[in-house]
Amino acid sequence: MKNGRLILFSLHLYLLSGIGLILSAQDSRFFMETDRTEIAEGETFILNIVLENMNGKNLQLPDLAPFRVVQGPSTSSSVTIINGKRSGTQSYQYLLLAAKKGKFTIGSATIQSDGKTIKSNTLSIDVTGQSKSKSNLPGDNSSETFVRLELKDNNAYVGQQTILNLVLYTRTNIESFQLLNEPLFDGFFSQAINDIRDQPHTVNIKGKEYYTQVVRRWALFPQKTGTYNLGPVNCNLDIAIDNGQSSFFFRDTRQETVMSNTLKFKVQNLPSPVPQAFTGGVGNFTMNTQIKKSNVIIGEGVTISMQIEGDGDSRIVQAPAFELPDGFEQYSPSLTKDETYQQGDKILMKKEFEYILVPSIDSTFTITPVFSYFDLASASYKTISSPSFTVNVVKGVDNRLTQNGKSQEVDLLTTPS
Repeated sequence: MKNGRLILFSLHLYLLSGIGLILSAQDSRFFMETDRTEIAEGETFILNIVLENMNGKNLQLPDLAPFRVVQGPSTSSSVTIINGKRSGTQSYQYLLLAAKKGKFTIGSATIQSDGKTIKSNTLSIDVTGQSKSKSNLPGDNSSETFVRLELKDNNAYVGQQTILNLVLYTRTNIESFQLLNEPLFDGFFSQAINDIRDQPHTVNIKGKEYYTQVVRRWALFPQKTGTYNLGPVNCNLDIAIDNGQSSFFFRDTRQETVMSNTLKFKVQNLPSPVPQAFTGGVGNFTMNTQIKKSNVIIGEGVTISMQIEGDGDSRIVQAPAFELPDGFEQYSPSLTKDETYQQGDKILMKKEFEYILVPSIDSTFTITPVFSYFDLASASYKTISSPSFTVNVVKGVDNRLTQNGKSQEVDLLTTPS
């Protein structure tokens, strides 16, 4: 019986010591948490990384893909004393965007504490289809403020410039606006247009008057055919509160996160047949040409420069080919200028190409450079022809050009040996 009591007593001590060890282990914690584990595609959620009752340094985040950090880290710390017992917490907060549907795992974060590397827990996140209920849409009587992605046309050709606007609609005062994430532009080249000069105006939606303002603008250039989703985007708004305590210098605000709509955008191929002088220009274009010398001897280079300006995709537009009379050898044209600039609500391009043509026979030639592009207004190809250049080629004698019985000094074209 004594042996039984001794065994039972020893077991109690073992359990109590085990509990003590567990409690001791729980005094210090390093963990991750989130405000929700099921999220709609395009929504944002909060990731907190927390240190409890411990000091740490060199915080290393796990690979957060396919989530995107749109804000953070913001740090906070707190200390509490209850019944003389002190405890402290330090946290790092990130706002993440769920940009892709699926089930994902956020791996462990690590931190250095007391010379050791400590790992946190992992998190499982389920990203469902795009939410419709949380997107503030026009006509929703409960929406005093919302944002929308807007296009003039939801269809375009490869290489066609399309303007995407993010428009703020509001019936109240907005103190500040912060874009948390840009749309995903897979399949497009995008360029932000920062100089937005659109004036605010009012619109009536289902009997309610809203002030509208374009707050972001992008020029999009489709690179390949297909149907794409643009958006949604998330924005933080600081909305003025009329609580009787505001003044001319200070106004109370509340923060609200709003999510835009999603647009479907279809990109199609250009029609066939394609002119020989077409090199990818879609939109409106002009062309100017110049010739540096029209009287040359056999073997001397004739230089023609061509300047193309328009609102197409400068990455696609190349030097066009044009017909040459027999008796000329043409080198590959070189690019001498490549510029893009903003004008109004569009991005314009300016390219200059230089052609070197070398005659092999003496004669009088006519050369007419051309440039073809796809005109959106008529939905057809148009060809611009420059004024024709007349080139006189004669035989050279001892570096002299003989013409009408007279001799003139000329510089011969030399090429590296």
